[in-house]
Amino acid sequence: MKFAEKLSLALTLLLAALLTVYTVWTQDRQFSADLQAAAAQARAAWEQERYAMQTTLESGGDVTAWASGYQGSHSGAPARLAVYENGRAQYSTLPAALGQDELAKALDGSGQPQITLVRDERGTRVLLAAGTVILPDGVRTLVHAQMLDDVWAARGARLRTALAAEAALLALAALLCRYLCRRLTRPLAQLEAASREIAAGDYARRTALHTGDELESLSASFDEMAGAVQEKIEALENSVRARDDFVAAFTHELKTPVTSMLGYADLLRGAETQAETRRLA
Repeated sequence: MKFAEKLSLALTLLLAALLTVYTVWTQDRQFSADLQAAAAQARAAWEQERYAMQTTLESGGDVTAWASGYQGSHSGAPARLAVYENGRAQYSTLPAALGQDELAKALDGSGQPQITLVRDERGTRVLLAAGTVILPDGVRTLVHAQMLDDVWAARGARLRTALAAEAALLALAALLCRYLCRRLTRPLAQLEAASREIAAGDYARRTALHTGDELESLSASFDEMAGAVQEKIEALENSVRARDDFVAAFTHELKTPVTSMLGYADLLRGAETQAETRRLA
């Protein structure tokens, strides 16, 4: 893997980590805001129900009449309510799967409504608002239940949307990082190519990069080194050429006396042969 690809991959992974942290942080903040809004809505609904129940019971009505009237006025979104007197349910439309332990948590509060997030036996998330209502004939405990499945569903939808947007952004960022890394590392590729050409024998090769940064300084140092190498090579070539010229000149100058000596040697051998022939005759 080339350096540009490694740098691009590292930047993309870093960006992915940062985007993931940011996505989780923003989603958690939004989810916390949704839960706070649901709690405020549940508290406001409990206050309305308390006032309606007090008005009905103080005017001589009973819990069933109040509940029927209240349910009728909220026919579009039936409220899930419960009224307890001394721990006994006088009226309840709470989820049947809501366990006694969850109810006990909500019924521990008194005075102002206490907000409790619980799960029923089927795992459904329920936000309970519970508090006491002081009436002329005694004290009642009013419980308001608000289903939170829509809050979790909205959280999941936002998270999927955020992840899809993050994936698209990462793909675009990866392409941009790849382009920028290749552009930034192009001078290094030129330096590598120049070093290979010099190693192959092109000692006049220079880079002459003008990037305005450390790579330009490195290019200048590289060109100085290449110039020094070229001078050394030329000096060696001149030395070899001078040696060859000396050997050629020495050989040429030595050839004439050697030829004369060979000629004299041939004459001497011829004279000796003639003398031997006359002696034998």
